[in-house]
Amino acid sequence: MNDGVPVVAILACTRAGVVGHDGGLPWRIPSDLQRFKRLTMGHVMVMGRATWDAIGRPLPGRVSVVVSSTLSAADVPPGVHVGALDDALSEAAAIERRLRAKDGGEACVFLIGGARLWQAAWDLVDAVELTWVESDVAGDTVFDLGLLDGFVETRSEAVAATTRKGGAPVPALVNVRLERAPAGAPR
Repeated sequence: MNDGVPVVAILACTRAGVVGHDGGLPWRIPSDLQRFKRLTMGHVMVMGRATWDAIGRPLPGRVSVVVSSTLSAADVPPGVHVGALDDALSEAAAIERRLRAKDGGEACVFLIGGARLWQAAWDLVDAVELTWVESDVAGDTVFDLGLLDGFVETRSEAVAATTRKGGAPVPALVNVRLERAPAGAPR
Protein backbone atom coordinates (compact mmCIF):
# COMPACT_ATOMS: atom_id res chain seq x y z
CA MET A 1 0.00 0.00 0.00
CA ASN A 2 2.81 2.47 0.75
CA ASP A 3 4.65 1.39 -2.41
CA GLY A 4 8.10 1.41 -0.80
CA VAL A 5 7.83 4.95 0.60
CA PRO A 6 8.30 4.98 4.40
CA VAL A 7 5.24 5.90 6.45
CA VAL A 8 5.98 8.05 9.50
CA ALA A 9 3.27 8.63 12.10
CA ILE A 10 3.57 12.04 13.75
CA LEU A 11 1.70 12.83 16.94
CA ALA A 12 1.76 14.56 20.28
CA CYS A 13 0.15 12.94 23.29
CA THR A 14 0.24 12.79 27.06
CA ARG A 15 1.68 9.79 28.88
CA ALA A 16 -1.97 8.66 29.21
CA GLY A 17 -2.40 8.82 25.41
CA VAL A 18 -4.60 11.93 25.21
CA VAL A 19 -4.33 13.45 21.72
CA GLY A 20 -7.53 15.44 21.30
CA HIS A 21 -10.42 17.27 22.87
CA ASP A 22 -13.62 18.58 21.25
CA GLY A 23 -12.33 17.90 17.73
CA GLY A 24 -8.99 19.67 18.15
CA LEU A 25 -5.77 19.63 20.11
CA PRO A 26 -6.20 19.93 23.89
CA TRP A 27 -3.19 22.30 24.05
CA ARG A 28 -1.47 25.03 22.10
CA ILE A 29 2.27 24.45 22.25
CA PRO A 30 4.15 26.68 19.81
CA SER A 31 7.38 24.65 19.88
CA ASP A 32 5.48 21.45 19.01
CA LEU A 33 3.63 23.17 16.16
CA GLN A 34 7.00 24.42 14.86
CA ARG A 35 8.42 20.88 15.07
CA PHE A 36 5.40 19.52 13.18
CA LYS A 37 5.88 22.15 10.48
CA ARG A 38 9.64 21.54 10.21
CA LEU A 39 9.21 17.76 9.87
CA THR A 40 6.26 17.76 7.46
CA MET A 41 7.22 20.73 5.24
CA GLY A 42 7.48 19.68 1.60
CA HIS A 43 6.02 16.23 2.25
CA VAL A 44 2.67 14.52 1.83
CA MET A 45 0.44 14.30 4.90
CA VAL A 46 -2.28 11.66 5.18
CA MET A 47 -5.09 12.46 7.60
CA GLY A 48 -8.55 11.30 8.55
CA ARG A 49 -11.71 13.28 7.93
CA ALA A 50 -11.93 14.65 11.48
CA THR A 51 -8.33 15.88 11.35
CA TRP A 52 -9.01 17.53 7.99
CA ASP A 53 -12.09 19.22 9.47
CA ALA A 54 -10.10 20.41 12.52
CA ILE A 55 -7.32 21.89 10.36
CA GLY A 56 -9.88 23.33 7.98
CA ARG A 57 -7.56 24.07 5.06
CA PRO A 58 -4.52 22.76 3.20
CA LEU A 59 -1.33 23.59 5.11
CA PRO A 60 1.16 25.65 3.10
CA GLY A 61 4.09 23.78 1.58
CA ARG A 62 2.57 20.34 2.06
CA VAL A 63 0.22 18.06 0.13
CA SER A 64 -2.90 16.88 1.97
CA VAL A 65 -4.44 13.46 1.38
CA VAL A 66 -7.68 12.86 3.28
CA VAL A 67 -8.94 9.38 4.11
CA SER A 68 -12.71 9.51 3.93
CA SER A 69 -15.59 7.41 2.72
CA THR A 70 -17.92 10.43 2.57
CA LEU A 71 -15.82 13.24 1.05
CA SER A 72 -15.23 13.51 -2.67
CA ALA A 73 -12.78 15.62 -4.66
CA ALA A 74 -15.59 18.17 -5.12
CA ASP A 75 -15.73 18.66 -1.32
CA VAL A 76 -12.13 19.83 -0.91
CA PRO A 77 -9.94 22.56 -2.42
CA PRO A 78 -7.86 21.83 -5.52
CA GLY A 79 -4.65 20.00 -4.70
CA VAL A 80 -6.20 18.03 -1.83
CA HIS A 81 -6.63 14.34 -2.56
CA VAL A 82 -9.37 12.15 -1.09
CA GLY A 83 -9.80 8.38 -0.95
CA ALA A 84 -10.21 5.22 1.05
CA LEU A 85 -7.19 4.20 3.15
CA ASP A 86 -5.46 1.93 0.61
CA ASP A 87 -6.03 4.38 -2.25
CA ALA A 88 -5.00 7.36 -0.14
CA LEU A 89 -1.72 5.76 0.91
CA SER A 90 -0.93 4.68 -2.65
CA GLU A 91 -1.70 8.18 -3.94
CA ALA A 92 0.39 9.74 -1.15
CA ALA A 93 3.37 7.51 -1.97
CA ALA A 94 3.12 8.35 -5.69
CA ILE A 95 2.99 12.09 -4.99
CA GLU A 96 5.87 11.85 -2.52
CA ARG A 97 8.03 10.00 -5.08
CA ARG A 98 7.32 12.72 -7.66
CA LEU A 99 8.23 15.46 -5.18
CA ARG A 100 11.49 13.76 -4.18
CA ALA A 101 12.41 13.10 -7.84
CA LYS A 102 12.41 16.89 -8.27
CA ASP A 103 14.42 17.83 -5.17
CA GLY A 104 16.41 14.66 -4.39
CA GLY A 105 15.21 14.66 -0.78
CA GLU A 106 14.35 11.68 1.38
CA ALA A 107 10.87 10.35 0.71
CA CYS A 108 8.38 9.68 3.47
CA VAL A 109 4.65 10.08 3.93
CA PHE A 110 3.44 11.52 7.23
CA LEU A 111 0.41 9.98 8.88
CA ILE A 112 -0.86 12.91 10.97
CA GLY A 113 -3.97 11.41 12.53
CA GLY A 114 -6.39 11.17 14.04
CA ALA A 115 -6.62 8.27 16.39
CA ARG A 116 -8.87 6.14 14.13
CA LEU A 117 -6.55 6.58 11.17
CA TRP A 118 -3.47 5.68 13.21
CA GLN A 119 -5.27 2.55 14.45
CA ALA A 120 -6.32 1.51 10.93
CA ALA A 121 -2.95 2.12 9.27
CA TRP A 122 -0.55 1.26 12.10
CA ASP A 123 0.74 -1.98 10.56
CA LEU A 124 2.14 0.15 7.71
CA VAL A 125 3.99 2.61 9.97
CA ASP A 126 7.78 2.42 9.73
CA ALA A 127 8.65 5.16 12.23
CA VAL A 128 7.03 7.52 14.73
CA GLU A 129 7.82 11.15 15.47
CA LEU A 130 6.29 11.47 18.93
CA THR A 131 6.03 14.41 21.27
CA TRP A 132 5.28 13.43 24.84
CA VAL A 133 3.35 16.28 26.47
CA GLU A 134 4.37 16.12 30.12
CA SER A 135 1.08 17.32 31.55
CA ASP A 136 -2.17 15.83 32.79
CA VAL A 137 -4.52 17.18 30.14
CA ALA A 138 -8.14 16.14 29.83
CA GLY A 139 -9.29 14.96 26.45
CA ASP A 140 -11.85 12.85 24.68
CA THR A 141 -9.60 11.34 22.01
CA VAL A 142 -6.94 8.86 23.07
CA PHE A 143 -4.11 7.25 21.11
CA ASP A 144 -3.66 3.54 21.85
CA LEU A 145 -0.20 3.53 23.48
CA GLY A 146 -0.01 -0.23 22.94
CA LEU A 147 0.61 0.55 19.27
CA LEU A 148 4.11 1.72 20.27
CA ASP A 149 5.06 -1.83 21.26
CA GLY A 150 7.48 -3.13 18.68
CA PHE A 151 9.16 0.25 18.18
CA VAL A 152 12.53 1.30 19.60
CA GLU A 153 13.62 4.81 20.49
CA THR A 154 16.41 6.09 18.27
CA ARG A 155 16.46 9.75 19.34
CA SER A 156 15.19 11.77 22.28
CA GLU A 157 15.24 15.47 23.13
CA ALA A 158 13.79 17.06 26.26
CA VAL A 159 12.20 20.51 25.97
CA ALA A 160 11.84 22.42 29.25
CA ALA A 161 8.53 23.85 30.41
CA THR A 162 8.13 27.55 29.66
CA THR A 163 5.68 30.40 30.08
CA ARG A 164 4.08 32.28 27.20
CA LYS A 165 3.63 36.03 27.11
CA GLY A 166 0.71 36.74 29.37
CA GLY A 167 1.75 34.03 31.83
CA ALA A 168 0.17 30.94 30.27
CA PRO A 169 2.26 27.87 31.13
CA VAL A 170 3.63 25.62 28.39
CA PRO A 171 4.30 22.06 29.60
CA ALA A 172 7.60 20.25 29.26
CA LEU A 173 7.93 18.05 26.20
CA VAL A 174 10.01 15.06 25.18
CA ASN A 175 10.45 14.69 21.41
CA VAL A 176 11.35 11.16 20.37
CA ARG A 177 11.90 9.24 17.16
CA LEU A 178 10.85 5.60 17.23
CA GLU A 179 11.70 3.07 14.55
CA ARG A 180 9.94 -0.23 14.01
CA ALA A 181 12.10 -2.96 15.56
CA PRO A 182 13.15 -5.73 13.20
CA ALA A 183 11.24 -8.96 13.76
CA GLY A 184 12.71 -10.90 16.66
CA ALA A 185 14.77 -7.94 17.94
CA PRO A 186 14.67 -7.16 21.66
CA ARG A 187 12.69 -4.05 22.61
